[in-house]
Amino acid sequence: MHNLQSINYKLFTFVIFYLGWGLSASFGQQKSPDLALPDSLFQAKRYTQSFDLYHEILFQSKRASTSMLLKMAYIKEGLGNYSEALYYLNLFYLKTLDKSVLKKMEELAEKYRLQGYDYSDTEFFLTLYYKYYNLIALAVVSLALLTGAMVYYQKFRLKQRPYFAGILLVLICAALFYLVNFGKEYNLGIVAREGTHLMSGPSAGAEPVEIIDPGHRVRILGHNDVWTRIQWNDQEVFVKRKNLLPVRL
Repeated sequence: MHNLQSINYKLFTFVIFYLGWGLSASFGQQKSPDLALPDSLFQAKRYTQSFDLYHEILFQSKRASTSMLLKMAYIKEGLGNYSEALYYLNLFYLKTLDKSVLKKMEELAEKYRLQGYDYSDTEFFLTLYYKYYNLIALAVVSLALLTGAMVYYQKFRLKQRPYFAGILLVLICAALFYLVNFGKEYNLGIVAREGTHLMSGPSAGAEPVEIIDPGHRVRILGHNDVWTRIQWNDQEVFVKRKNLLPVRL
């Protein structure tokens, strides 16, 4: 009994250390972007120049601050590009889960008669999951290591058949497989271009379903070469990838 408690304590200590290391590594890489120059341009009302720098930081450096995303949305709305304004507001919400921004998105959606901006508790929890995906995946890996160690100890040290621990390990590994292969996508996108054609199939020769304006938010179901399969009015249709802005950080 004493040996078993000792083993469990060591495993617990290892998992805590592993989680701590993963958290520090995850947050340690998130350096704040250098916003001094674009912020100064924004304050001077040189909006297009500041936006270009913000855009470079976001898509080349893969870094974004919440204030930067709000300013990018403000600039695009001021230029009349409401679809991109909604895109950056979506990124802001994805990063912060600040529900106050939902009202702004709903106002724009109502003003321009856009679909896809009805929010629910399910939507909130999916966004929460996406925001903390790395931590969730790290926790599942830690559980898999701990359960695997328990299986090994029961089978080879205690000479017992680890039925419960074995089943638990299979379930955790299945969850980890799903997380790694399918769980990272946020699966939402903003229609980005005027006159976007929705097609019944992934081909220019397929039957057209509808032509829509930019700004609509749609659920992404999959990809087929240059086409993206989306959900529109309770049916599956296809749109060119270049006409869609995936909502992801």
